[in-house]
Amino acid sequence: MYVVPAITLPRALGGLFLTSEGQGYDMTHPSDPDDPLIYPRITLATRKEQATIDPGKTALVVSDMQNYFLSPLLDRPPKSVGIDIVEKLVAKVIPACRKAGIPVIWINKNRLSGFW
Repeated sequence: MYVVPAITLPRALGGLFLTSEGQGYDMTHPSDPDDPLIYPRITLATRKEQATIDPGKTALVVSDMQNYFLSPLLDRPPKSVGIDIVEKLVAKVIPACRKAGIPVIWINKNRLSGFW
């Protein structure tokens, strides 16, 4: 693998974060760029660069701070800005993570209580 840069992380964070032309980002954190590939691994297609993750070291964190601003149940327009992303997250990303054994962590903090 040709490493375009190899960014060294503290050993506690897993070693290296690799990027390579044509391969995108390898976030499986091998100890050395020349080490064998880490398995299991999942390569995600994105709009710009693909990213490869180790599902055993990955979690999806959903920060549901926008529910107040997007939910039609709270008299918001049914097609608010951002609602399409929420629908894709619920319909595709969360089921894919669960199928791969990736934990889904929900954070739901109402920042408006006592804020104003």
